[in-house]
Amino acid sequence: MKCFGFKFVEKDKINLDKKLLKKFGLKEGPYLQELKKGRNIRINGKTIKPTDVGRVIPGKKIGYIADTTICDNAYLIAEDTDILICEATFDQDLEEKARNRLHLTCKDAALIASQANAKKLVLFHFSQRYDDVSNLIEHAKEIFPNTVGAYDFMKIKF
Repeated sequence: MKCFGFKFVEKDKINLDKKLLKKFGLKEGPYLQELKKGRNIRINGKTIKPTDVGRVIPGKKIGYIADTTICDNAYLIAEDTDILICEATFDQDLEEKARNRLHLTCKDAALIASQANAKKLVLFHFSQRYDDVSNLIEHAKEIFPNTVGAYDFMKIKF
């Protein structure tokens, strides 16, 4: 099955600790950029790893899934995302219609998020048959509590 979607994966960052830099006798210099890039440096015969003088801040992951049914690729996109933006065209009572039209239900989206270890689920691409999508959001929350519904000009903070 085709899955229309993508995943943005930000690179991990290294936050250098001034106290640890001082402990290793490191002052300002171009080698600090090497440490920030995750590369070891060699000073006075000693190898210093980025994790010796700082901590790794994992990069954020955002997944986007649209116009598909449940398939392996949907889970690959959703895997370990901080935010999963996923279609929920139909409520769970219209599962057959969703399959026939290559769409997901709110339950499908919640199951994908739950099983793929997503942190937050944002539902979108609701059928026009719904004047109020709050039921779809509530049904998804029964499976994946950290669920919200998208709206125009929505902003999401990590």
